[in-house]
Amino acid sequence: MKFDFTIVFQYLPQLLWGLLVTLEICVVALCGAFVLGLAVALMRTSSSVVLRAIATVYVDIIRNIPFMVQVFMFFYIAPFFGVRLSAMTIGIVSLMIFGTAYYGEVMRAGINAVARSQYESGLAAGLGHLETMWRIVLPQSIPFLVPTMTNNTISLVKESAILSTITVPELTAAAQRVTGITFSPFEVFLMVAVLYWLVSFAIANIASTIGSLLLGTRIVR
Repeated sequence: MKFDFTIVFQYLPQLLWGLLVTLEICVVALCGAFVLGLAVALMRTSSSVVLRAIATVYVDIIRNIPFMVQVFMFFYIAPFFGVRLSAMTIGIVSLMIFGTAYYGEVMRAGINAVARSQYESGLAAGLGHLETMWRIVLPQSIPFLVPTMTNNTISLVKESAILSTITVPELTAAAQRVTGITFSPFEVFLMVAVLYWLVSFAIANIASTIGSLLLGTRIVR
């Protein structure tokens, strides 16, 4: 089999445009998932039985339903209830909801990994629950959070390829269009694989750098 480099030079811009859409979706969705995941983690570790129950049910439901099924539910079933959104919006919202459950569990595990005495010390010093979490517990949970959060982020970026099934013009959808034109899936999807690998590699290195900076700051203080 001979690799056709002309396909790479001719159609790489279309794939890069699809990659740009993928990054746009992931940045918006995963930033939202991070914030909501923190809220879920705080609910899961709350003293309130009601908050813990709500967060637990949410996490259990989202984590046990395949992402593709959730995307289809938003795309095909939501309109029956009068909810009509663009494919792009559905992609962002569905990825955010899915990511929230996973980020929430990672943060909950990180919080629980910090010695209980640290939390109790904060309360004894007159701090409230949220302030104790923010100022004492969460900073100490960073060593436990960074590796798993990085892996989950990379996994969620790769899960975004499923959005091609609802016509979101992201990287995998762009590859399918180019394949339909060129009838050269080998060259096209090899390029796609390389692009996904580069994004994953960049995320891993950025997360490692951020983690080192945060840990360094915490240790100095």
